[in-house]
Amino acid sequence: MNPIQYLTKLRELLISRKYRKRIFLCLLLSVLLIFIIPLIFFERTLRASADSNSAKLRDMIILSNDYKMLKEKISVIESKSSNPQAGGITNLVNDITVSLGIKEKMKSIKGVSSRQLKGNISEETAEIFLEKVTMNELINLFHKIETMPVVISVKKTSIKKSFEKPDLLDVIISLALFNIQQETKP
Repeated sequence: MNPIQYLTKLRELLISRKYRKRIFLCLLLSVLLIFIIPLIFFERTLRASADSNSAKLRDMIILSNDYKMLKEKISVIESKSSNPQAGGITNLVNDITVSLGIKEKMKSIKGVSSRQLKGNISEETAEIFLEKVTMNELINLFHKIETMPVVISVKKTSIKKSFEKPDLLDVIISLALFNIQQETKP
């Protein structure tokens, strides 16, 4: 059957009232199928894309929170002075103990040393020995060290109960003070 005969036969069927409703329903159904099937696949791909994007959004929110936390820490460190007053770490430790009222409990400052780190940063370290301090005084000491306007770090801490009074502590703290030297231009 050639296309012209096929079209004429289809036209005759459409003209006759007997098959008109069936043909119309078949045409309507075929048109709907032509549009619905691609839409179903399109909806599935959009749903998969939306799930993927929501997972990426969750990851980005977590990264954003981590970034904000690190940015706050960096701003706190950057706000601290990089060049402390003269006297270095020994003067700084004396100022801390005097301000907390535990100067008489500091028995020694040992191992004051300085070394050059990467670039123009130098590190000055010392080990202080405190005898018969209370837990509250120790907490205040660590808080004072943390809130100092200079970049100072606690490298190591050793805490032992005092032999005479078990509620008092003997503490050895290793501190590091970081200095940034200004670069000289030729």
